Amino acid sequence: MKLSLLLTTIGMANAIDVQYDGHTYNACNGTLVTVDKQGGFHNVYEGSVAIYAEASTLNFNDTGLLTASPGQTRHFKCSIHPTSTFSTTCPEDVISSSADPYSYTAITTSLACTTVGLILCRWLA
Repeated sequence: MKLSLLLTTIGMANAIDVQYDGHTYNACNGTLVTVDKQGGFHNVYEGSVAIYAEASTLNFNDTGLLTASPGQTRHFKCSIHPTSTFSTTCPEDVISSSADPYSYTAITTSLACTTVGLILCRWLA
């Protein structure tokens, strides 16, 4: 039972939805980021650099361009609507996604910033 719970939780922790709501999301390298445009006509820029330049109303899955490295926070906006923003961050103490995701150390470290992870870490302790 522990193994199936761990595998389910890992999948949940490595995928997030972001919106243009001004919030900061935990999205370390290796996290699947889905951009939810909530019907708005948006593109994605980091400062003046186009990450996804084509504006549309369609939600999309990021190909890894929106994630942050450990200790990094990145800020994104829509160039058409500059007040439509979101940020991604990654805590400094997170193990790289190249580590074995099924090891106890990788699980407890990479999930430390999520509610599910805190419960899981306490349960395993």
